Amino acid sequence: MAEPITKPVTTARDNPLDATDALAAASGALEPAAVAPPARYRPALVAYITLIVGAFVALEFFLSRGANTLRPTNVGAFGLFVALALFAGLRPLSWLGPSKKCEISTSWTFLLCLFLSAPIPTAAAAMFCISLLNFAVRRRPMLLSFYNASVGSLALMISTVAITATGASPTLQHGDGAVDQRWVVGAIAVGLMGFVVDLIIASIGVSVHLRVSCGRFLRNRFTNLMAMDAMPIGLAPAFILLNRTSLLAGALLTLTVGALYKTTETALNQRHEATHDPLTSLANRRAFHDQAAVAIAVAARRRHTLFVLQLSIDGFKSLNDRLGRAVGDDVLQKVAERLQDDRRAGDLVARLDANDFAILLPGPCSEDEALAVADRIIERLQSPLELAGVPLKTTVSIGMVEFPTHGEDIDTLLSKADMALYRAKKANNGPELYTDDHTRTGPSRMMLAGEIQEAMRRGEFFLAYQPKLDLHSHAFIGVEALVRWLHPERGILYPDAFIPTAEQTDLMQELTEYVIDRALQQCALWHDEGLYVTMAVNVSARNLHNHDFVDMVASILMRHNINPMWLELELTENTVMVDPERTALVLQELRNLGVQISLDDFGTGFSSLANLRNLPIDRVKIDKTFVFGMLHSPKDESIVRSIIDLATNLGMGTVAEGVESQEVLDRLALLKCEAVQGYFIAKPISAIEIRNMLNDGALTPLPRPVSVP
Repeated sequence: MAEPITKPVTTARDNPLDATDALAAASGALEPAAVAPPARYRPALVAYITLIVGAFVALEFFLSRGANTLRPTNVGAFGLFVALALFAGLRPLSWLGPSKKCEISTSWTFLLCLFLSAPIPTAAAAMFCISLLNFAVRRRPMLLSFYNASVGSLALMISTVAITATGASPTLQHGDGAVDQRWVVGAIAVGLMGFVVDLIIASIGVSVHLRVSCGRFLRNRFTNLMAMDAMPIGLAPAFILLNRTSLLAGALLTLTVGALYKTTETALNQRHEATHDPLTSLANRRAFHDQAAVAIAVAARRRHTLFVLQLSIDGFKSLNDRLGRAVGDDVLQKVAERLQDDRRAGDLVARLDANDFAILLPGPCSEDEALAVADRIIERLQSPLELAGVPLKTTVSIGMVEFPTHGEDIDTLLSKADMALYRAKKANNGPELYTDDHTRTGPSRMMLAGEIQEAMRRGEFFLAYQPKLDLHSHAFIGVEALVRWLHPERGILYPDAFIPTAEQTDLMQELTEYVIDRALQQCALWHDEGLYVTMAVNVSARNLHNHDFVDMVASILMRHNINPMWLELELTENTVMVDPERTALVLQELRNLGVQISLDDFGTGFSSLANLRNLPIDRVKIDKTFVFGMLHSPKDESIVRSIIDLATNLGMGTVAEGVESQEVLDRLALLKCEAVQGYFIAKPISAIEIRNMLNDGALTPLPRPVSVP
């Protein structure tokens, strides 16, 4: 009856003294930190165990001496119940839980059958031996094994004697008389009373063991276990009646139990799969949504607050691309383990998707408590993760929302938590609690992704073009196409407001295709007007890892009848480092097509000289942070000079970004930089404004090529 658990397993019915920490935490009686069992048994506990074992032995001896017979009426049926009880104890129903294996034993049904089909002393002795054998197989400590075996046996002995004394059923013990309604009522009464007595004895043991309130523990455990024990209690009389019919019915019962076990186990695992993430075993979005809705209903009824935290691993996509999906999966599992291990009793941790997790703090919970939880999570996850013996440091960002202040349903709360998370990633300043300012400054990533797709369909994206100047001839040689979004509510948005979101989805490929198509369309118009300039477009790592990217570029070039030499694709150093080998292959295909390649923001990333040497790069763009400081910082000027020398020695051209004065322009000319761009030449402007600058003489076009490709 009172069945313990092995260390890594959580059971629905277990003995408090055998796994007190798991049982007390599951019942909500104590906080996890307060339930660690003592190193040695207290004298009071030893005395209580002695009392329970002694009471069982004394009652067994007393009833044995007063019994007319100790032989069961139906020895075959009794033996079958013994076998089934032993099987159910040693082979509990098991399924995967949120963080460990869970088990439920159905032996209670068959142990009750023993008391309904045999004299009390015989049934009690059999139950004691079955329980003791079960605990021995599980290698439980000797003292607790005798205690656990005594508790259930003593409980059913007391309940059977008490119900028989009321005269509810004269055939209750032996089952050799007529079976009537009184017998059924008495049988169920024995089971219910045995359940209550067992729970009282075990709860007193927990109280003695942990020095906690017996009443609170008893109340929580009764509520949790009654639903599970009600059905086994009702099944016991049915099994008795079936076995009274014939031996064949008993054999069929055995087969039925086996089939029931298998079917139930399969159903439990299927239910787990439907509500849990297969990689981390945390609750999935569906389960989180359902349980959060229940918690919100409770909070609304009791008029208290709760918090929802949304957490994302910083730079996970880059890590996943650079080190491989297998390492990414390991990181997700390690993070999930830490979140699950560190959660408070009652909190729910879930994996929503990709590298996003959610934590429900059901409350009542104050803002300070929620912030403390978020700070603890950030601090805990800053410790390096051990992956195959190699430490890997990760950081996380957290967005927080409060019910009912920020929303009264889980969909609204998750949406606003996502907005807060997005702000937390940008601010990089700890957990971010949602404010109304988040709604004014930007939607959630999920909402933003949908808006990006609609914006492309409606043509809300447009291009601005920043001119590039050749430092030798001072001629206008090309432009960099920069995408802008004319948002119907928020006005003009710059790439930082939407490109990070697009890069997390398949929208990046669609958006890049949109930009290249519009840029080459404008390039073709300029060529028709006799203005031959290079069109530069930025691309991301996600584009280069798309197998259709090269074909897409070739298709657009063909559509606008543009020679590939007039298209320049710009990528950053960090984009290259995501997967240098894959990047080199794709860039070589683009070079074979005739497209020019430029390495943007050079000097701020992590590319090595070996990678730079092996990549098919036409030119490098010196990052503006070094160009800005050239006049005042000898170190910045030395970096710019070194980049120019390095590029020249490798046969690459150079473009300096961020030129904002004549002095910087002159200094770059002395250093033999090939080309420049920046606000001193022109801000990103429209195609019409470029034409006006050409007409006004502010820009000087290159002479028309002798043979236009």
